[in-house]
Amino acid sequence: MMDRCLITRRHALLLGTVATVGTMLLPKNAPAAEAAAGDSRTIMPLNDAWRFINRDETGAQQPSFDDSGWAFVTLPHTYNGIDGELHGHYYRGPAWYRHDLNVIAASGNRNYLYFGGAATVADVYVNGQQVGTHSGNFAGFCIDITDALSSSEKNVLAVRVDNSWNKDIAPLAGDFNIFGGLYRSVHLLTLNDVSISPLDYGSPGVYILQDQVSQDSAHLRLTAILRNSTAQPVDLVLEWHLLDHTGNAVASSRHTVHVDAGISAEAQTAMRIHQPHLWHGRIDPYLYTMRVTVTNNDRIVDQLDQPVGIRYFHVDPQTGFYLNGKAYPLRGVCAHDDRPGVGRAVTESDYLQDCAFIQEVGANVVRLAHYQHDQTMYKAFDRSGILVWTEDGLVNHIEQGPKFAGNARQQVIELVKQNYNHPSVIVWSLYNELSFSTPLQSQLRMDFPQTPVLTSQYRFGQLPPSELALSWQLLFELNQLVHDLDPSRLTVAATDQNAFHPINYISDMIAFNSYQGWYGGTPASWPTALDLIRRDVHERMPGRCIGLSEYGAGANPFQHAYPVHQPQPGGQFHPEEWQCIVHEAAWRAIQQRSWLWITTLWVMFDFSSSGRNEGGNPGRNDKGLISYDRKIKKDAFYFYKAQWSSEPFVHICDRRFTPRPAGKWPVKVYTNCPRIELLVNKKSVGILEPNDGVAVWNNVAYAPGQMTVSAKGTDSSGKHYHDAYTVEVQPS
Repeated sequence: MMDRCLITRRHALLLGTVATVGTMLLPKNAPAAEAAAGDSRTIMPLNDAWRFINRDETGAQQPSFDDSGWAFVTLPHTYNGIDGELHGHYYRGPAWYRHDLNVIAASGNRNYLYFGGAATVADVYVNGQQVGTHSGNFAGFCIDITDALSSSEKNVLAVRVDNSWNKDIAPLAGDFNIFGGLYRSVHLLTLNDVSISPLDYGSPGVYILQDQVSQDSAHLRLTAILRNSTAQPVDLVLEWHLLDHTGNAVASSRHTVHVDAGISAEAQTAMRIHQPHLWHGRIDPYLYTMRVTVTNNDRIVDQLDQPVGIRYFHVDPQTGFYLNGKAYPLRGVCAHDDRPGVGRAVTESDYLQDCAFIQEVGANVVRLAHYQHDQTMYKAFDRSGILVWTEDGLVNHIEQGPKFAGNARQQVIELVKQNYNHPSVIVWSLYNELSFSTPLQSQLRMDFPQTPVLTSQYRFGQLPPSELALSWQLLFELNQLVHDLDPSRLTVAATDQNAFHPINYISDMIAFNSYQGWYGGTPASWPTALDLIRRDVHERMPGRCIGLSEYGAGANPFQHAYPVHQPQPGGQFHPEEWQCIVHEAAWRAIQQRSWLWITTLWVMFDFSSSGRNEGGNPGRNDKGLISYDRKIKKDAFYFYKAQWSSEPFVHICDRRFTPRPAGKWPVKVYTNCPRIELLVNKKSVGILEPNDGVAVWNNVAYAPGQMTVSAKGTDSSGKHYHDAYTVEVQPS
């Protein structure tokens, strides 16, 4: 039986009103579109000079409200940057932001506010008038404020945010914090009365669907949402120019679109590219630019650029992921984005630094958990060629009821529409680790249809209508919704339920969160654990594609032990050495199982989790390869760099284990050099050829006093690479 993971394209168009007149294909040397659109699209950042108070205030939306006693803050901003790092309670409640908005409502223009993210509910006011509300923690949203602006330049923008737990808004729980505030950037977007709409769920308003892609040609289905805010119908000329990296048009389309007064219309056309330069991940992340130009009466009224990375892919249940017809095993990391003192209110340079770390370790895929991340990240991964698993905020629990279901649908639509054009995005994830209060009875069975396309006709053998059945229905609807929005990508989910559980069979593919050697089992359990998952899944649905979405272990880089024993996950001692042992064992098992279409270790960076008190760091999940402040790359970081990166390096482990007792201890080195020599106090201990990036010298004598340990690696060309540290050795 086939599973949808083997289906690479569904040839359906996005639903909606279509206004399109033909397609024109131009030769490769066709002239580029007009480079600029004058003043048709103006973006003004609004990140400075906000006033803030960390409580509710009656009447704070009114222009005359006295906010002279409020603090001045700069966006991005959160009010949980400090208390959110602590174990236990952190403030979850309302707060207010106010800003003087210096803009004039000019005839012929529309003004929009774009918020990159606000947690959890944001009520937006201009001059005392409520102009919009957004419910959800992680998506961007856009609001038309034109009609609320005054005729003078003085306007007051007020935003009430509230990150209180809300039973109608996902996530309801999770091993991470909900940082309240305007924690991403805000800007004012000024457009003509006739333009590409910025109001389609916070998206660019332009969608580029890749269809029938091969080495020889690519067929693109193009959609634009055009907004006519005038009182008269308009006939617009819509031009699409696909520009190569030099700015030359390699294909173009031009058509006329009629848009009635006061509405938005969806315009569609198509474009074919011959012998496209394919976007091939980290090997060749080639990007085109799609320039979309809207002309009204021979005047450019809007122009927008979007990235285009042309690629195709499929997943085989036996041999894994293929990019552009070539085997491309997906091996990488999961990532959160918060930092000390600022929570999730990080800067663009912080985001780019995180992306650089992921590049350095050599990962070719990242799972952006457990929510939609900032657009800076997706753009950076487009450029670097790192593929992206991007995830909805449905975590741990589902609340029964229409309000929660409606918000869940909204968040899925925002996730897909806002990230539709990023070539780095390859899968949409529906949820992470959903659990249910209804016990799963041992006699529960599911009757699977003998068809490659999932339908709603699954039946629960012994299960009456219940929480599980209702949750199944919502998840099924979300899965179908994603495919209606985007026929070109696959869906996935991250589960910690056993392979028998019915929710594991809703998305196109499934991936498991497993922590052998940490929350259960031992490092030696990895081969058996993975093979049992495969056996049990394929017993129910042969040919289903299986991944490993989380695995790992905690590590405090200032806690060490020789010999090291498996620690208690919830205990206060998380020695760094154990994290390495777990990852080495997991990786050996992964390497031998090509059927794992994706593996993403948990996690790239330590992050805040108020519910935790372990490893000597209250309020912290310490499973990261890099510390929360990004200052320490733990030893396990270099283990994976040895597996994934071609940049030669040498790293000696356990350098932070100082002082340490005298005795005979092993010395471990991670390297991707083929030969490595160890020296102690400048005397050679021997030369080894690393095994899977690991070289270990046993029984190295550590005598009392200062001792210098150094290692010299030699690459295939004879070039040397060095690492060294000094350790204080105490008498036993």
